[in-house]
Amino acid sequence: MRKYITSSITLLLLAQVHTASAVTVSNNQDSLMFDYHRLQGSISVIDMSHVQKDYIRQEIYLEELVTEMTKDISQNINLPEVKDIAADLNNLGASSSTGEVMYQIPYEQMVYYKSPLDSSAEILGRKAVGTAIYEQYIESKLEALNNELKSAKLCTLDKFISENKKAYQQLDSLTTQVYQHSKKSRQISMNLGFEYEQYLLAYYSSSLKKFYK
Repeated sequence: MRKYITSSITLLLLAQVHTASAVTVSNNQDSLMFDYHRLQGSISVIDMSHVQKDYIRQEIYLEELVTEMTKDISQNINLPEVKDIAADLNNLGASSSTGEVMYQIPYEQMVYYKSPLDSSAEILGRKAVGTAIYEQYIESKLEALNNELKSAKLCTLDKFISENKKAYQQLDSLTTQVYQHSKKSRQISMNLGFEYEQYLLAYYSSSLKKFYK
């Protein structure tokens, strides 16, 4: 009887471990797909009339998606989903791909820094935050993820990384030129815009303070 009870308990514990593992895998998959769909959903918000058409949230969501993908590869989970998402990001040229839409963002932002400057200096400063986040944090994380993808023999992000690097360098250069050739009062206003957005991000989500060390 004791042997039977012991065996039953062992089987029960094994079943609980299996169930817990299944729940963990499911939760991890949910987390990955949440980050992916959140990024996709946020892209459409840019085109709403009441939004200032900055791209800060999209950059933050991309960074969090990349972090989740890298973690999943290191844990050897959700590899088919990671591969599909990476392929979607790297699929530049396809109008419906997430990668193509994200790739177009810096080019769309360049319009705001070209003459005549219709946007206020403060708005231009706030827009520059998105570029800073990409260049300081996302680019290096994308490269790290790309190395993990290649090591796991899943796919690559070569095209997405190289083309975005060119795009953001152009946007960075254009923004810098506008700032350098502006009057002191306009420079101050751009600085205030950048600092205002920095304050809001840090205030509403302490985890975003990493962008403003």
